[in-house]
Amino acid sequence: MNQVAPTMVLRILELLYQSQALKFGSISTEHGVINPYYADFSRISSGRALGLLGDIYAELIVRNFGSNIDAIFGPSYAGISSCVITADRLSQRLNKDVLFTFERKVPKPLGDGNMFVGYSYQGGERVIVMDDVIMTGTTTKRSIDCVQALGAKVVGVLVGIDREEVVHNNKTARQDIEE
Repeated sequence: MNQVAPTMVLRILELLYQSQALKFGSISTEHGVINPYYADFSRISSGRALGLLGDIYAELIVRNFGSNIDAIFGPSYAGISSCVITADRLSQRLNKDVLFTFERKVPKPLGDGNMFVGYSYQGGERVIVMDDVIMTGTTTKRSIDCVQALGAKVVGVLVGIDREEVVHNNKTARQDIEE
C-alpha cells in the first residue's frame, strides 16, 4: 500500500462528505472501539459520485502500481460498487479491458455455489485488491489470501481510508499487511 498525495485524500474526503458517507461523533465500531468519525462508502449512491470515486481510484492505481493491471478484486458489500466502477474507469484510462471480481459473504445457494462474482481467474493475473476502510486488516488480508489462492498475483492494495489503528505488536493494520 503506497502513500497518497494530500490532494487525493482531500478529494476522497470531500466526496464522502458530500455523499453523507462521513459521520462524526462518538461512534462505536464493530470491534468495540470508540472513534470520532465513521466512513461508510456504501452511502455513495449516485452515479456521478461513484464515477468520481472510480476516477480517483484509477488515478491512484496508475500512479502507485503502473498500468500492468489485469483485474480489480473487492470485498462485499461496500467494496462491490467501488470495485466495479474502478475497473470501468481504469479500463477507460488504460484503453484496455480491466476485469473485476468481488466475493460474496455466503456461497450462492443455486447454480455453481461460487463465492465470487465476475471474472474467474485463470492464474497469473496481476490484481489490485481494494478495500473501503481498513481497521484491523482482517478483510484486506482475507481478500489477498483469496486472490492468491485463485492463482493470481496481488500487485497492490488500494484502501479508501486507513484508520491507522494499532492491531498488535505496536503495528498498524497497514504495517501488518505489508509484511
